[in-house]
Amino acid sequence: MYKYVLLFLSTILLQACITSSSNTNRNNRQANAEDTKLKTYSMGMPSKFKIINEAEHRYLLVESPIENYKLTIKLFKDYTDAVPVWEGTNLTLYPCPFAENYRYLALSQLATLGETPWVVWVKLENTATNTSIIDMLTVNPLQDNAQNLFLVNENGTLLHIDKYVKKGSTYRFMRPGKTVNNYTVHYYPKALPIALPAHSSQNNVFAPLKTERTTSVLSKDDLYTFEQTGTYLIQTDLEPNQGILITCVEADFPKITKVSQMVEAMRYLTKNEEYEALMNGSNQKLELDNFWMKMAKGNVENAKILLRSYFKRVEFANYYFTAEKEGWRTDRGIVYIVFGTPTLIKKTAKSENWYYRLYNGSTLYFNFTKIGEIYALNRESNYGPIWNDYIRMWRNGEIRE
Repeated sequence: MYKYVLLFLSTILLQACITSSSNTNRNNRQANAEDTKLKTYSMGMPSKFKIINEAEHRYLLVESPIENYKLTIKLFKDYTDAVPVWEGTNLTLYPCPFAENYRYLALSQLATLGETPWVVWVKLENTATNTSIIDMLTVNPLQDNAQNLFLVNENGTLLHIDKYVKKGSTYRFMRPGKTVNNYTVHYYPKALPIALPAHSSQNNVFAPLKTERTTSVLSKDDLYTFEQTGTYLIQTDLEPNQGILITCVEADFPKITKVSQMVEAMRYLTKNEEYEALMNGSNQKLELDNFWMKMAKGNVENAKILLRSYFKRVEFANYYFTAEKEGWRTDRGIVYIVFGTPTLIKKTAKSENWYYRLYNGSTLYFNFTKIGEIYALNRESNYGPIWNDYIRMWRNGEIRE
């Protein structure tokens, strides 16, 4: 049934050879700016890089519009290592025959290095603009179901790489290298909560086993249609303690175009009474326009600029951070929407640390703990002043990018 994808995955090597948990007990989260210069690894905002595994083969998939590029890869045994086990430069990406809109590189070096988790450092340079994207990815075929369990189109020819699917779309499931008899699909009908501010005393990390859900069991050849928006957990009968999270979204995602969705996404900037007025207003479009006009002090053009800036960040968060829920609703999503692109990011196998050079010259960082595919922000009360300061700047029309 999946012979086309399996054929590509098993023969593709003929064409080419070839993300430390920080100290969360620190009371002062505004670290000295010099601290960031001492980190072994840093990266820009993540691009669509993806590691997939099929039997003994490992592949790097890249989604990027960059045509004139220089690709460098380094393989490390651990995120703390300074010397790579292998390094390649000026590598070539090939059009990917099994994943639409992606290019690929076969990581043949890993085939000879064994099953131990490896860290892949990737740098994609745009030689036309002299800019680059750097990311670090963990290759863990034994424990990371997200690298082994896939959605495949109805014909069995293309893998679905994104963490979201469009409402009404139909797929098969595939677990290369294993004989699967049944797949289990858990659907969570209640929308997962919106992320809380960094200084909140509460956390709302998604707990799949403790959340209301409905369950469907499919044979290995069955098709499945995602009929309802929301969160799905997909598992195999071989690995009942593992699975992949998928969010089903509307057709225009990652953009938000419905007024009701735009109003909901305003939660991060609004006071409680303002949010209630927006959510319950008889004319939400008018209420939303009035909100941004107030933020822009009556200037129509400035209101348009502010609105575009905010929802551009919402779209970016949806594109990159969607997993258990839409990206703007996640912990990384709320931090990105409020503060923008980090000055640098440090990754380990179990965390991400985001560093920001602030307007006053100090450095602020946020620590996210990786729990499966979910990144949970470690919240602390002393984030409050700087968080409220940035919300004030948004509300005063001072943030426009």
